[in-house]
Amino acid sequence: MTLPTPLSDEIASWIKAQTVPAERPLVLMVSGAQGIGKTTALQAIAAADPKTIVLGLDDFYLTKRDRIRLSQEVHPLFNMRGPPGTHDLPLLNSTLDRLMRAWGDEVIPIPVFSKKLDDRLPEDKWRIWKGRPRAILVEGWMIGATPDDDAASEPPLNSVEAEDRDGVWRGFQETYLRSAYSRLWDRADAFFHIRAPSFETVLGWRVQQEAGNIGVCLSELPIDRIRWVEGFIQYYERITRRMINGQHRPGRVIDVDEMRHLRA
Repeated sequence: MTLPTPLSDEIASWIKAQTVPAERPLVLMVSGAQGIGKTTALQAIAAADPKTIVLGLDDFYLTKRDRIRLSQEVHPLFNMRGPPGTHDLPLLNSTLDRLMRAWGDEVIPIPVFSKKLDDRLPEDKWRIWKGRPRAILVEGWMIGATPDDDAASEPPLNSVEAEDRDGVWRGFQETYLRSAYSRLWDRADAFFHIRAPSFETVLGWRVQQEAGNIGVCLSELPIDRIRWVEGFIQYYERITRRMINGQHRPGRVIDVDEMRHLRA
């Protein structure tokens, strides 16, 4: 069982303060950079309340086949999961619709994405939710992110963006943020943003997370895996910095320090 943390207590208090719609479940969206502790906090909340379900944006990535097609049709960088445009938003919206309409003991399958396989698991391995939830928590690193019309024409931030010489990859992301993602954000009753102190801190957290993912202590993490993380997180850098700077939908914002402790 996932134990409550100061962050989960803070989010739980925020949830209780929301006005619950009489006709449907409450839809709340929570953002936080990779490794910040949002998933652990929300799992503790869901474990304490059987009427609360957590949907992770990471479980709604496009399948590997669809990302390959996107990389061929738009830009090769879309072969990597993560940025706007690599999520199956129709699937996420249809899952939200089913949860919001659910009655009795209706069974609703919840997608599961395997980061180890870098692909969505077959439906017979998805999670199962029964009945009507009281609250639906949608969490992810870029929840509530707003578009930046200048992103495609700005100088590259890193070596990954340097591969996007004409700005097609960045421009496609901004188009999706203005359209499909914006419509998803419109479904939220409220937003909760957990803000990291810096992008450099997020990189350190992601390295720690990788050690946990493969089951070794941080000092034993192979150098090639550290280098992979350093490259992987560059796909997220521009929008992660944007989120830290407050370029997101309005909502409750709480800051954490480098040790993930809540700041006053």
